[in-house]
Amino acid sequence: MDLNEFIEWKLSFEDYRQPAGLDSYSHAKQLANLRSFMDIVMREKLRVSIGIKENTELSIPEILKELRKYFPSQYNIILDKVKFHSLYQKEGQSFEDFYVK
Repeated sequence: MDLNEFIEWKLSFEDYRQPAGLDSYSHAKQLANLRSFMDIVMREKLRVSIGIKENTELSIPEILKELRKYFPSQYNIILDKVKFHSLYQKEGQSFEDFYVK
């Protein structure tokens, strides 16, 4: 996951979190809900790379802040250039879908 994907993921999580009223849940249930939104790779990054254990006392906003700080440190402009130069518009793909990629 890169920074842009994380930002989209976080927006989706917040869109779920706010209306569901997760802030009124116990800390353990809030953590479980957060982890349920993560894939295995993201859970591993949280635990191993960032060092936030599953039984952390950090609040959900604090965890999200730590995750957000992690992704810019992984940013590499060379990889972005390689990705950009390897893009091509697929047959039948609208220009808008191609351009937004």
